[in-house]
Amino acid sequence: MSIDDKKESAAGRLLWALRGGGGLSYGIVTALRFKAFELPKITYSFSLSLDFLQQYCPSISTLHVLELWENIIKPENTPLLIGTNLKINAMRIAENAEPDPKAKLSCLINGYLAGDPKMFVKTISDCIATLRDIIGEDKSNVDLVRLVKAAKKVDWARSWIKEKTNELNIDMDPKNWRFESWDRQHHDLKLDSDGPAPHKITSRLAYKNWDETSRKALVCSLQSSLLAPEKGKCDDEYGIHPYITIGAISGEYYAKYKEFPDAIDSAFPYKKCLFTLQYQAWWDEFLNVEGKMVLHSADALVDAIDNRKYINRTEDWIEACRHYVIPHTGGAFISFKDASVKTQSYFSESYEALINVKEEHSKDKNLLFRTRKTII
Repeated sequence: MSIDDKKESAAGRLLWALRGGGGLSYGIVTALRFKAFELPKITYSFSLSLDFLQQYCPSISTLHVLELWENIIKPENTPLLIGTNLKINAMRIAENAEPDPKAKLSCLINGYLAGDPKMFVKTISDCIATLRDIIGEDKSNVDLVRLVKAAKKVDWARSWIKEKTNELNIDMDPKNWRFESWDRQHHDLKLDSDGPAPHKITSRLAYKNWDETSRKALVCSLQSSLLAPEKGKCDDEYGIHPYITIGAISGEYYAKYKEFPDAIDSAFPYKKCLFTLQYQAWWDEFLNVEGKMVLHSADALVDAIDNRKYINRTEDWIEACRHYVIPHTGGAFISFKDASVKTQSYFSESYEALINVKEEHSKDKNLLFRTRKTII
């Protein structure tokens, strides 16, 4: 059977639909066959706060940090980067105040790396140096060595990297590996002790023509008078956590997706986008997994109740973000379900074809597999 015949077969069309159009739309998959590939010997998780940049370099704002992250994730800069996201915390501004596109918001890079962390640190350092040159940062104000040393202070999965005499030493003791490693046999995995946290999210994607106007609008969308008053950080004070997570899509996988001779393609309509934009707001209820209050009764009267007066406002902020005008963005990501987003927005040009697959090839004739955001 030719690849074209495979694509048009019932199994081929279902596979196409499941790869990007799922979300419980088509039924239960009872068997899968995988094409194996060689895993890296070891992987690293990392978490790097970029607040030091905005602290040490007066001219650097969140706008520049966002552009820095976009450069870091380019395949030619980090070929061993498995995946990453940039978290930017939202910030309250005064009523009737205009958001500042040059604001300095708290930023954090998270991700996974398959390879030598020293090379990734060098990439970050090189991108920082390039950024300073581009914006014309006065080198007399900032010691580049100090910046590089700050960039080395990455949380490499329980401090796997330790700085000694300006050298990076990797702790290869398996006892110190966390669950992020490929080999889990050394671990005693424990579930989170926290109970389910209520939240509200929405999303969109950045198109290839994303530019400076897009970045400025994004930074402005993260400043609102709807958010809880800031005393240090609003989430520390009131248990409200408003932020955006920007997840990279661009890279080798989708760039070479159709080069595979047996590729049936996928229904995911946003393969050419740069990244996902996920607005999130979480609020603490201070409950454990059994739903019981974990705070002392005196604290509960203050902390567990005080944050409630900001929850509706925080949800209003998410509503505002859904409709905030950000040039060169659109659509929505199916994994970040928002009941107010039209189902078609999640599947874009694949929407009608996905409906046809459901009607013609799915065994779910009674439409038992249906939620608010399934295809039918």
